[in-house]
Amino acid sequence: MTDEVNHPTHYQGVHVEPIDVFECYPFVLGNAMKYLYRAGRKGTDGGRTDLAKARWYLLRFLGGRVVTAYPSPGLMGKDTELHSARIRLLVSDSPLLRMLFGYSDRKVLGPVSMEQAERTVAQIDSILEEDQS
Repeated sequence: MTDEVNHPTHYQGVHVEPIDVFECYPFVLGNAMKYLYRAGRKGTDGGRTDLAKARWYLLRFLGGRVVTAYPSPGLMGKDTELHSARIRLLVSDSPLLRMLFGYSDRKVLGPVSMEQAERTVAQIDSILEEDQS
């Protein structure tokens, strides 16, 4: 029997708990990450609801006018390499998280910039528009 409270099936597939990464970022950004990661893994609408929720949280993040969001060192712990490894595992399994983190050539930028968030919102809009056609 699966434990849907502590280890939901829609977050399984990588050997890291997504919450261990997402909780290190500001609330609205962490929630956007959660919905981006689970889009298409939960529910019956192919991820549309999760993408719409991620978009909503990203717009809240952008509305706050934070130039760049860094992970909280206190939550990340002393092992920043471990945190980076966790991010790499998650983004390898989610194209929209790759975009949000500015992932390229197996390198992950820990902070998330407004530009990256804006590009991710535009990509979500494109996906949601395609689905309506």
